[in-house]
Amino acid sequence: MYEFTFPMGIDVIDKYKYFGAMNINHVLGRPDVMERMAKLGQNIVDALQADTEEERTRYRGDDRGVCPVCHENILTVGYGGNKVECPVCGIASDLV
Repeated sequence: MYEFTFPMGIDVIDKYKYFGAMNINHVLGRPDVMERMAKLGQNIVDALQADTEEERTRYRGDDRGVCPVCHENILTVGYGGNKVECPVCGIASDLV
């Protein structure tokens, strides 16, 4: 997903990782997942209808993650321990 969206500058406003696709023949057999997908779709519509840039780019998902850009839970601490980078979106910073 991120390899496709980040080069185009698309903001991440929600995400969902679906595990267990082989447990049930189809995702339609998981009402909890279907409800979450409806919420994800509504979050996209809300972002598209937002009046301000800040509201349009606001993250609306359940799991905010560690990274402030892609909201994933992965960070890499560089050699020496003071450089931190997100391996998904590439944002980097120094620890103080």
